[in-house]
Amino acid sequence: TIKDEGEVQEAPVLEVRVARTEDRKDSSGKTYCAFVLECRFQKHLWYVERRFSHFFALDQELRRIMGWEHSRLLPAMPPRTLFGMSNDAINSQRRQQLNEYISS
Repeated sequence: TIKDEGEVQEAPVLEVRVARTEDRKDSSGKTYCAFVLECRFQKHLWYVERRFSHFFALDQELRRIMGWEHSRLLPAMPPRTLFGMSNDAINSQRRQQLNEYISS
């Protein structure tokens, strides 16, 4: 909260959610799932695409920075699949789990 001449105002909040998934191809032609994040800050709206591996790397870095004691407070990441296996059901479940992860 921010105090402005006796009034208490809520600080602006960045809202992020995984809006959808889309199939993409990398430079070698291999198909992967892109998670499309919808980002809102006040009146601004934009979209960012990230692969699951980006979320996994972020989680690992947060846990390294926070240390063992504090990293236990982070929610569990969705599990990785073997050999990049991917299908609509897995991607839908991951989207839901990633939304839970980023909203906590």
